[in-house]
Amino acid sequence: MKIGVIAHLKHAIRDPFAGGLEMHTFTLCHWLRRRGHEVTLFAAAGSAKDLGLEAICRETGKAPVNAELQFRYEHRSYLSLMEMLRTQPGIPVIYAKIPTSLIQPVFARREVYTAV
Repeated sequence: MKIGVIAHLKHAIRDPFAGGLEMHTFTLCHWLRRRGHEVTLFAAAGSAKDLGLEAICRETGKAPVNAELQFRYEHRSYLSLMEMLRTQPGIPVIYAKIPTSLIQPVFARREVYTAV
């Protein structure tokens, strides 16, 4: 089964992990791939390529920046991803670690699993 995993963009999804969220996402992708699923990880550049990485922007948690500019950069990156997924519906299942308000309008007819 084709599964898309949308990660947050603050830190790359790779070992050593910045925290538990990165480890959870890494482990989820790793085990889904081992079970034979075709996983695409939509995450920050620098994430583990063996997880089926499709980098959508640079890491946003590395350098101290203006919080509003960081939010806008992440938001634009997610919206670009949503538009790409909406126009190229090749992934029937999406697992997202982002606010559901960004993804619900796009995936009205697909299975979407969100982690809160």
